[in-house]
Parts: sequence; structure tokens; C-alpha cells
Amino acid sequence: MTKEKLAVFDIDGTIFRKNLHFELINELVWMKVFPQTVRKELIKLYSSWLEHKGTYESYRKALVQLYAKHIRGCRVKDVIVASKFVVPFHKNRTYVFAEQLIKKLR
Repeated sequence: MTKEKLAVFDIDGTIFRKNLHFELINELVWMKVFPQTVRKELIKLYSSWLEHKGTYESYRKALVQLYAKHIRGCRVKDVIVASKFVVPFHKNRTYVFAEQLIKKLR
């Protein structure tokens, strides 16, 4: 019996160097799916974490709450369109270690 390699990754923040949830919400604002006020809140949350005024956990939870609050009533199609823009845009912005580990495990 041959042993198969298995690796499980959380892509958002483990492989990609940017928080894809942040980028998806931001893109939905640009597309006018979410209101402009969401971008202001998003930047406020991010700045607070970045400047050590809040924890990453509180930032992450706030992103989820912000998304949940504004996603109601949105079309699935809009989220797919936003995702198809965000992911390719950030596809090369990965952590070197994670990228090398993935290549090694292939």
C-alpha cells in the first residue's frame, strides 16, 4: 500500500498574503452591491487591527458580521462576479513558504 500525501490549508491568510474576505467585501462595494459606508467600516476595522488597537480575532469576526449584515438580498451572481475578479488579481500574492510547501507536496 502506497502512502498518499495530504495537506490541508486555510487559503485566506495562510497561502494568500491578503485577506480575501476583505477584498471580496471591498469589491462588492466597488460594484455597488454593498453601500459605500461598508468600505469606511472595512477600512476602520483593518486600520484598528493593523495599528494594534484591536486583535486579529476581533477584526476577523467583524468582517464576518459586516458581510453577513449586507449580503442579505444580494444576488449570488454578483458575489461570483466579484470573486472572479478578486482571486485572479491576488493569485500571485502568496507566502513563499506556503507556496514552496505546496510544490513539495505535489
